[in-house]
Amino acid sequence: MIRHAILGLGSNVGGAAPLAEAVERCRALPGSELIRCSAVYLSAPWGGVAGGRFRNAALLLATALAPWDLLAATRRIELALGRRRGPRAAPRTIDIDLLWYQGARLELPALQVPHPRLLERRFALLPLCEIAPDAVLAPGLRAAAALARCADRGAVWRCYSL
Repeated sequence: MIRHAILGLGSNVGGAAPLAEAVERCRALPGSELIRCSAVYLSAPWGGVAGGRFRNAALLLATALAPWDLLAATRRIELALGRRRGPRAAPRTIDIDLLWYQGARLELPALQVPHPRLLERRFALLPLCEIAPDAVLAPGLRAAAALARCADRGAVWRCYSL
């Protein structure tokens, strides 16, 4: 069965290249089609993450992959692009989060959908709203309304298209 999924991509190491390469690799995921890609947004590190500004984007995919298979595939992309898991606040070449999976609510040890901190992060909500403003992120809460309610007021700049 084909479902829609939204991936959030972020990078603060290696310039624009890791983000662009991650988009191309996500485009090539088996059983998946890239429907929409947001622009790239720049933001200051959030939540104690060290390093320079982050580049963030969101992808809307149509996919036959189950959520845990999609997560495994994105982890392989991260490894191929040099991501090394370390402290939560460490700089990263690429981070790919499964933000939303067509109405699914999952509470597994390694996977929570929607992403557990999505509603707190303006840098994630802005690109998500660009590609799917009507996605229901919580019961009765669409993405555009979640962005309007988001307490995070950190500066986020729309920079360029991928």
